[in-house]
Amino acid sequence: MSIDLPLVFTALMGLAILAYTVLDGYDLGVGMLLPAGDREEQAVMVASIGPFWDANETWLVLGVGLLLVAFPAAHGIVLGALYLPVAAMLVGLMLRGAAFEFRVKALGWHRELWNWLFWFGSFLASLAQGFMLGRTITGYESGFGFWLFSLVVAGGLCGSYMLLGATWLILRTEGALQRKAIGWARWGLAWVALGEALAWTVLVTGHGGLADREYLAFHEGRLRSLTAVAEAAHRAGTRWRDVVDQVPPPRGSASDGLARAFAQLDGSL
Repeated sequence: MSIDLPLVFTALMGLAILAYTVLDGYDLGVGMLLPAGDREEQAVMVASIGPFWDANETWLVLGVGLLLVAFPAAHGIVLGALYLPVAAMLVGLMLRGAAFEFRVKALGWHRELWNWLFWFGSFLASLAQGFMLGRTITGYESGFGFWLFSLVVAGGLCGSYMLLGATWLILRTEGALQRKAIGWARWGLAWVALGEALAWTVLVTGHGGLADREYLAFHEGRLRSLTAVAEAAHRAGTRWRDVVDQVPPPRGSASDGLARAFAQLDGSL
């Protein structure tokens, strides 16, 4: 039996992009949430991603490398069309790296400066990635509507990363910061829902043949699958909360605060 190498490399690229989105998404989200905390909370937030943030970016390198090796022609077309947002993303990632290293040694207002640069680098990289996603969905078409749609998708991706960052902080912190993270998660979820609604409205009713019946029929099965996955995740989350309520952890432990935080977040959703 012959192996379909294009399909294999496509699956590997998809896996790499998914891993990057989840793993680097939460530390980008923590970076964008940094100004919402006070000085002590900012130190805790940065420390929570310290051992992981640099390694998480490796998945992006793997995905782009697979694109270059397996589909060199597509690599030239895609990166040629996305040259400016890719450059903006790299600038943002470099700012994050420099700010993360220098803020530890900085004192006074210099540390505040590096904190803001860490936030700006996280925001710029996230916005650029969302803009690239929007441009890819629209087939790199020119026009005000297509650019506006890409900006909407970019905003939705920033909200998604903030949601991931907030849930990471719920998992890794406790006390006042954990309670703040629960509020940030609710706000991030609302942002994601708004971005999804706007994006789907444009796709279904917008320009470019996206609203025709063939397109909707082609994606009907995928939409039903996504709906089924979402319903299954909701049921699993509900059952998990019931288990947590029935088997309370040791009183006063860190797991106690974690269970309460997740129960409150799940109940609010």
